[in-house]
Amino acid sequence: MKNAFWKFLKAKQFREAYDCACLIHEYKYTEKLREAIRENVSDESLKIYRKTYDFWARERFDDFMLALEWNRPAEEQFWLPRRDKLLPMAQCLQDLEDTKLDELFLSQPPRTGKSTLIVMFICWVMFRNSERSNLYCTYTASVAETFYDRVMEIIEDPYTYRWKELFPESKVASTNRKDLTLNLDRKKGYASLTARSLYANLNGGCDCNGYEIADDLHSGIEEALSKDRLNTAWARVTNNYLPRAKEGAKRLWIGTRWSQADCIARRIDILENDPKSSHIRYKEFNLPALDPETDESNFDYK
Repeated sequence: MKNAFWKFLKAKQFREAYDCACLIHEYKYTEKLREAIRENVSDESLKIYRKTYDFWARERFDDFMLALEWNRPAEEQFWLPRRDKLLPMAQCLQDLEDTKLDELFLSQPPRTGKSTLIVMFICWVMFRNSERSNLYCTYTASVAETFYDRVMEIIEDPYTYRWKELFPESKVASTNRKDLTLNLDRKKGYASLTARSLYANLNGGCDCNGYEIADDLHSGIEEALSKDRLNTAWARVTNNYLPRAKEGAKRLWIGTRWSQADCIARRIDILENDPKSSHIRYKEFNLPALDPETDESNFDYK
């Protein structure tokens, strides 16, 4: 099959090369096919080029985001103009989904795309396996509502966001804007997605065996400067939030780092120093406002 792939590629028979690449199922062959198509652009080859992203969207987060937004005008797309800057973060999320990590910590400045990236990630995760229950938690109910609404924007518009073409077997089973819950494929005791404030009651209805996502657990610099408020937030994390994760659940922490005593810092300290946590594979990825080598903005999106 590999010999046939190279034969078809050399002959610029891209459709046949695509069929071989799908059967080989190794990403490097798809990359070679894309390179060849970019050097031999036609209406037909562009259709095949697009199909390569549709094919890998089920397994690769980066491909999913590109394919998801094909129908959007370029100036309205989220991922493509930010891809060069945020791709390392997407790869970290890929490693988490591929079970190369158990916990992941992502930090970057406010309003630079991290929450939208997580919206797309949780959609991809749910489409891949709707039986997993996932919990999203943030510092206030209004932010949890905004996150839920942004997920529903994608779910409710399968034309603008092509998820139905990428995961044709997926369907919406139930939604509840009041409870901020969403079920895909079938209604379950623990929803495919539940969104909550850190200060809400999480007992009972919010257990998760998929992803436990903590997104900006602190409101901002004022809270970061208050030892009492930091302690209160951490108490809610340890007593109300962390126990919701069941065996096999993965943890994702996202936020702007306001303090060395914030929830992310305290969790990392446990992972580094508590022998009981020595088995947990984790990674911390920080994307600063300025590139340390060039002193240019990391968020000057094209």
